[in-house]
Amino acid sequence: MSARSGSSVSAPARPTVGDIITSRTPECFGCGERADGLAMELVLAGENAITGRVAITDGHQGAPGLAHGGILSAAFDEVLGAIPWYLIGDAVTVQLNVSYQAPVRIGSQLLVHGQLDRVEGRKVFVSGVAQLSDGQQVAAAEAIFVRVPSSHFPAVSKPQESPPEPDRKESHD
Repeated sequence: MSARSGSSVSAPARPTVGDIITSRTPECFGCGERADGLAMELVLAGENAITGRVAITDGHQGAPGLAHGGILSAAFDEVLGAIPWYLIGDAVTVQLNVSYQAPVRIGSQLLVHGQLDRVEGRKVFVSGVAQLSDGQQVAAAEAIFVRVPSSHFPAVSKPQESPPEPDRKESHD
């Protein structure tokens, strides 16, 4: 897959190898500017590959001194999800499997490498590995994303009306 398909896709134009990929939205937990997010820097690392970098901080802690496993899952979802988004078109995660291989200490730099494996109809199959800056592999992942029309995100992100407050009768026991 070397070119994006469809002209109504809202994802940005395809970057070139070595480009830093900018955030899709400042509110994004993975690549946005949120103080409580991952603030990942994404780079197009090859024709069909993206690499992300994240600094593991105290705010990512699970067990004492170690990153929470959900942080690694979120980092994989960000990098692997960027592959269809930037290289093919809008897509959503339908399956993400992470195999944890070693703990990640607070203060570590984590590199997540993802690659496009294949496309079957609307399904986009991707995989990746997470490594520490010394090259030690700490996790691997495989994911399936499904392409969606550009109208998908505005339709599902509309605020829902709050349900009415339950009728609370005061008890005078």
